[in-house]
Amino acid sequence: MDSASLHMADVTDESAVAAMAEEASPVDILVNNAAIRRHVPFLQSTLADWREAQAVILEGAYLLARIVLPSMQAKGWGRIVNMGGVSAHMGMAERTQVTAAKAGLVGFTKGLAKEFGLDGITVNCVVPGLIDTIRDPGGLRPEQIVAVPIAVGRQGRPEEVAETVVHLCQPTSAYITGATIHVNGGAYLP
Repeated sequence: MDSASLHMADVTDESAVAAMAEEASPVDILVNNAAIRRHVPFLQSTLADWREAQAVILEGAYLLARIVLPSMQAKGWGRIVNMGGVSAHMGMAERTQVTAAKAGLVGFTKGLAKEFGLDGITVNCVVPGLIDTIRDPGGLRPEQIVAVPIAVGRQGRPEEVAETVVHLCQPTSAYITGATIHVNGGAYLP
């Protein structure tokens, strides 16, 4: 990798996604990291809550991949990393819409990996666990935050997640595709 750039857009807006991809072109590596952190009890949730999570997390990844894959195919090389969520594997109360969308990313990852593997394109999913960052609890009350035992005895560092993503984007990682890689210190063991 010679250089990298960061581009942001509303991933639910197809024209904004197309403009961002054009601005970033050519795209050899795509990291789909758009997400939301809404907490709402399932029976109080609305169809709009459900659709928002699907649009941001799953449809955003779909739109971006659909736009960048033709140039990756033409080049015969590309890397896509979808950022999953441990809640999709462990479940989480009051985040059913997010959990379902993140679980959808796993299937999306596997489907793309099978379809584009012969084109020199790898597609993987990285699933961070509890990472030591400042973040909004997303509407959770303090009593709803449950400590999950972490085998290594600490929260992860952002750079540990980033290093996993970087590893998957290297030419030497061409034999890793369709994988869901958990970076969680042993809090969740698939």
